[in-house]
Amino acid sequence: MNDMLCLGYYIAGRVKKPEYCRLDTEYILTASTDDLGNNQPDLTKCFYSNYPKRVRKDYADYLHLNPEAFTEFCNLTANLIENHVLALDGRFSNPEAARKIFRYFQDKPEFRLIGLYTKAEYIQNLHIPASNSRPGGTWLGHDILGADRSGFFCYLINSLEKELLRHFDLKISPETGLIQNSFEDAQRFAQAIQGMGEPVCWVPFAIYEYQN
Repeated sequence: MNDMLCLGYYIAGRVKKPEYCRLDTEYILTASTDDLGNNQPDLTKCFYSNYPKRVRKDYADYLHLNPEAFTEFCNLTANLIENHVLALDGRFSNPEAARKIFRYFQDKPEFRLIGLYTKAEYIQNLHIPASNSRPGGTWLGHDILGADRSGFFCYLINSLEKELLRHFDLKISPETGLIQNSFEDAQRFAQAIQGMGEPVCWVPFAIYEYQN
């Protein structure tokens, strides 16, 4: 895995598997920004100023933050964005910055701090800056994602797991829905669904979890 590059870090929450998904799992964990994704911080509730105060208050209550602490949280988020450390899709450029926000979610076990890694040959198709940071933390599995300028799409959003299940022995984590096959297998899976679903290049990613 020494030839892997890091595409960034996300605070990603597990979601219940949608009914249309055919994977043998109860939950899905992904860094995608489509309907399957649950990335934090929620910028619509803590950064964009044109949202109603009620929405911001609901988010503060969700985080169990008083008005002063929530203002601190919002200011920290704004500072990270202004310094190009936090992207609008929830992607952090380094784990230290991600940990500063992740501490606000410590009482919510559904959230994980994850890093996305793939091989250099895929980077040119993603139009996202990558770093040479080596994988760290705990390996959780593999995901297949495609990117446009708004963020990542997960292959599951287009039910492409059905295509993979027809042709491959897909091993899935029952806790995260992530692929447990080797990275080489994930590469073959991504190649098999090119041209299907979203108009993106499907890329295999190794997903690692980082502790706070």
